[in-house]
Amino acid sequence: MMSMPNGAKLVEAIEKILAENPKGLTTGDLDNEVVNLLNIDSDTLQEKLRDGKRSKFKYRMAWARVSAKKSRGLVKRGNLWLIP
Repeated sequence: MMSMPNGAKLVEAIEKILAENPKGLTTGDLDNEVVNLLNIDSDTLQEKLRDGKRSKFKYRMAWARVSAKKSRGLVKRGNLWLIP
C-alpha cells in the first residue's frame, strides 16, 4: 500500500487536471482523475478516518479543494469545479 498523497500534491494534481479540462469536472470525476494521475492504489483509497464513515482520500480531497479555492482560484459552478 502506498502512502496517501499530502495536501500539496493533491492541490497540484487538481490544478493540472483542471488546466486540461477548462470546462470543469464534477467532484467524482475530479477525484477519479486525481487517483489516475497520482496512481493511488485501491488499498489506499479504502483507508477510513477514525470515525469509519469517510475515506481519508475523500477527506483530504475536500480539504485540497478548499486550499485550491484560496490559493488557486478554484470555484464550483453548478456541479462543476473549475479554475476560471
